[in-house]
Amino acid sequence: MMFSLRSIHYPQWEIRPDFSVIHIGRDSSNDVIPRSSYVSERHAMIQIQNGVPVLFDLNSKYGTFVNGRRVQSCALKPGDVISFGNDQWRVEQIGGLRPSGLVRQGRLRAQVSELKKRQMYVFLGMSAVALVILMALITGVGGQTTSSSIAPVIIAQTTATQPAIQISSPQPGLNTPLTPTLALTPSVTPTPTVPPTETPTATPTQSAVVSGSVIDVREGPGTEYLKQGRLNKNEELDIIGQFKDCAWLKVSSRNQSMIGWIPGDKGYVELRITCENIPLGTFRPLTGVIKPNQRGGGYGELTVDNGTTEDGVVILTLSDDPVMAAYIRSGDSFTMKGIRNGTYYLYFSKGAEWNGKAFTTTPSHQKFEDAFVFTSGGRWSVTLHGVVGGTASAEEVDESEFPDIGD
Repeated sequence: MMFSLRSIHYPQWEIRPDFSVIHIGRDSSNDVIPRSSYVSERHAMIQIQNGVPVLFDLNSKYGTFVNGRRVQSCALKPGDVISFGNDQWRVEQIGGLRPSGLVRQGRLRAQVSELKKRQMYVFLGMSAVALVILMALITGVGGQTTSSSIAPVIIAQTTATQPAIQISSPQPGLNTPLTPTLALTPSVTPTPTVPPTETPTATPTQSAVVSGSVIDVREGPGTEYLKQGRLNKNEELDIIGQFKDCAWLKVSSRNQSMIGWIPGDKGYVELRITCENIPLGTFRPLTGVIKPNQRGGGYGELTVDNGTTEDGVVILTLSDDPVMAAYIRSGDSFTMKGIRNGTYYLYFSKGAEWNGKAFTTTPSHQKFEDAFVFTSGGRWSVTLHGVVGGTASAEEVDESEFPDIGD
């Protein structure tokens, strides 16, 4: 999906990226640079994954919000409102070819306070001119000259850094900021004012650095996931999330514009933040067991077919205790085996962006109303989608009533 970000407060501000990763934050190395004090130096990023823009919070102090809800990661869709501090942007879909005038040239630099500064400069300039005219009229009418002559109005013109946000229908007269100065002839020699010394911005510290010679980057937290690329020694990384107490880390490489999972062992990566401060990372597990059978040894089998458009997690419970759980991707089926005799209930959740415990995007929670009774083995088959002639029914359950499968 080709998309743009449009400012809620200033609709003439529009960002139309033509690259796969956008970094947001107050540090000058970012692509989008809000000026809000509530925005961290490395605040968030947006990456295109399978044609869909996905927002990631980079452990920012004040958080990243989508439609008023704080998120760690979230797949974006047209109409979503993203909040970074006091700045709000709406996701809009762009149809057809991108106009040539809006193609990015070089790094994007969204100095989102620049237009407000220009408006202020123009207002001050107009006010100063009006004041000079008014004083001239007063002098002309009275026919007298005051003891202090009025010096010419000096309008100092400065060159503004061209912001890289794409502003549709720019307002006339705002191409160059004007700084008006009104000077009166002093009766005494003024003491020159020493301009304040600017405090240099400290170079932000990255979250981690590669300590091994090379590290394979994978699609998920495990060696069973496909490789996406490699990281080199001493390469600096941003940490997005973790899995299994930092056994695996979800990282972003600025050098390669790549997001993926790497082992969290000290032999591979040197962490510069504590694991306790890293949130759970999201990923898409492979179809299979995510919680092994706690009461194995039986002969019963339960086959679950997920014909929906969303991934699902099914949890088999006995006396309200989770016995076994499996992740089933959209369009896949899976057979849970080794089920002992007993009366079981089946819960399932659907959604996206699994973090090892729950779906973080568009989650739903349901429970099959009928029990699954296993005696002398037995086999059951069930679908998560509706079928003609189906006899099973499911009911919505509150998230608080959904079984916790633990770590």
